[in-house]
Amino acid sequence: MFSGNFVKHSAILQTALVLFADHGFHDAPMAKLAESANVGVGTIYRYFNNKNNLIQVLYKSVEEALHQAIIEEVDPSFSTELQFKHLITNLVHYLYAHPTVFKFLEQYYHSPFGLEKKREKLFLDDTSTSNNAFGAIFSKHPANSIKALPISALHALAFGPVLFLLRDAIGGLIEMSESLVQMVTEGCWDAIKKDDTNDSDTG
Repeated sequence: MFSGNFVKHSAILQTALVLFADHGFHDAPMAKLAESANVGVGTIYRYFNNKNNLIQVLYKSVEEALHQAIIEEVDPSFSTELQFKHLITNLVHYLYAHPTVFKFLEQYYHSPFGLEKKREKLFLDDTSTSNNAFGAIFSKHPANSIKALPISALHALAFGPVLFLLRDAIGGLIEMSESLVQMVTEGCWDAIKKDDTNDSDTG
């Protein structure tokens, strides 16, 4: 019984991910989701209180998987520069390999559902960085290696190029290559690093 419930729960989330990514939140009603997931509408409401709850549960699942992917092989003993570059590289690789996740996150952060989460990421405090790899870098390392800018400005400089790269690559406008990823990663780092960063922190 538990196994069957888990399978249905996972199937609903996976179907919702695709529908929301392709059609947006407003154009993916619960009836359409139920039909695509091959379940009854009532079955969806057994697992989720409402559509908003489903979206938030899906976001949490997507974010946790993304977080685990981007921190892979990133050692806290690395210099700030190496940590940042590993995180950016892992981020690009994961989202390029999972375009539906990228499209869903774009939908989420540009909708009312994501406003509070975006605020959390832009105005980080000490309690919100434990599971946010980039937030930890932005909040703990600026004194010796990163420009003293508001978190919102650091996000724009660090992730703006990544978003444009992914949109164009996923859209088939450019060909993704490792050399391109490396150049964009270098550019992101150059945008946020302090001009007087010592060589000792770039190893």
